[in-house]
Amino acid sequence: MIMSEQGPKPDTKIEQPAEKTEMPKTPEQERAEHIGALKQQLDGYEGPSNDREFEVRADEIRQQHEHACEGVQISDETRAQLDEKMRSEIAGTQKRMKEHSGQKQEWQVLSAQELIHTAGGKIDSSEKPYKRFNPKKHERFFIQKGELNDSDVVFKVGEAKDRDTVQNESRNLRVIENAPIEEGQNLDVHFVRQVGDVFEDDEMVGLATEYIQDDPELKKSLSAEQKVKIIGRTIESLQKLSVTDNARESGLPSHDGEKIARDAQYFLDTLLQEGRIDSETVNVLQEAFRDALPSLTAEQPVFVHGDAHGDNIFVSEADNGELDVSLLDFEGLRISNQYHDWSEILNKSAFLKHVQANRPELFDPIRKNVENMWLDESVDFDEQAIIDKVSGGDPDKARNFRLTRAYDMLTRIMNDRDSGHPMAQERVNLYLEQLREYGKI
Repeated sequence: MIMSEQGPKPDTKIEQPAEKTEMPKTPEQERAEHIGALKQQLDGYEGPSNDREFEVRADEIRQQHEHACEGVQISDETRAQLDEKMRSEIAGTQKRMKEHSGQKQEWQVLSAQELIHTAGGKIDSSEKPYKRFNPKKHERFFIQKGELNDSDVVFKVGEAKDRDTVQNESRNLRVIENAPIEEGQNLDVHFVRQVGDVFEDDEMVGLATEYIQDDPELKKSLSAEQKVKIIGRTIESLQKLSVTDNARESGLPSHDGEKIARDAQYFLDTLLQEGRIDSETVNVLQEAFRDALPSLTAEQPVFVHGDAHGDNIFVSEADNGELDVSLLDFEGLRISNQYHDWSEILNKSAFLKHVQANRPELFDPIRKNVENMWLDESVDFDEQAIIDKVSGGDPDKARNFRLTRAYDMLTRIMNDRDSGHPMAQERVNLYLEQLREYGKI
């Protein structure tokens, strides 16, 4: 007997498979996905990344257009259509480059912020970033106020390609923090200190320094003479720190008299071979460096900041009415002679004043930055008075000051001479002219 299959009883419940519900993404997950999508877009981009590359690509498009039209008889109407197509292609290339630049900056900022959070830091969202990888201002870092280890700090984060720069700045900060003060000296300038260690991931690397209050309104009210004195005060205070064996062995760059004279000889020979400078100037300057070698070598080594201008100097009013001064950004710290910091200030000031007077189209985009640096036309540096004060009236030391300044010009020329950037070309031309004048002294 075959039993028939019976269906379920009316009151039997049949379990339905549970519907899969997606959990909402956390803000952190959405942020990570957005950063990843931006990175994917950046990796897939194949166009120009800066104005120089764009000009090269635009020239290629024009040449391709001219080559396609060469030897071909076409009507004026067709010629106009082809010209319009060329212009459209160039404009499209430029538009894509700008979009790429915006995406890259967004990725850099978000990745830097992500690293700060991962390192246990907190960003102060009430404060605007001091720097945010702005390509128009040649910003290489994201710099933002925040909190780390229960301390108010300033974060400085760059891309992984700048890892050595950040690691070296951390070393420099530690060297200054541990440097003893020369016997019988007192510091009247505070040097910023690092908080915690360097933090990094595959894309970004950063460090944190203590937050120091600046008073922009007070700085604006300072006279040109006060600004020059404050720069001198920071340079003199830095030179009150002893250059110990530990500092020398830390890996800190050292520009002693022998290196200055040797490099100057090589730089001058190279520029002569390249036809950038005349043999008479080269002979005069090389002889001056050879004659000064014993004196340059005997100079007392000191710490050199390299950028002791107003933008790296914070000023506030103390309770007693005096000015509290702090020096920041020790990325370019090195060991050299007592003239080197002043040499760089005077050279930068001369160059930026030259650009302000002669190339307004280059100066206007950086006007505010230069004014903050105290290196614009409103601040006059009396070179002879500075040389007299630093050298103490000693003619050999005054000569060493001028040669150190020439050495700094030569270093900048060598770094910039093959650059296509208009500012770099302008600096090379000005410094070459100034070296020719030095050769006549």
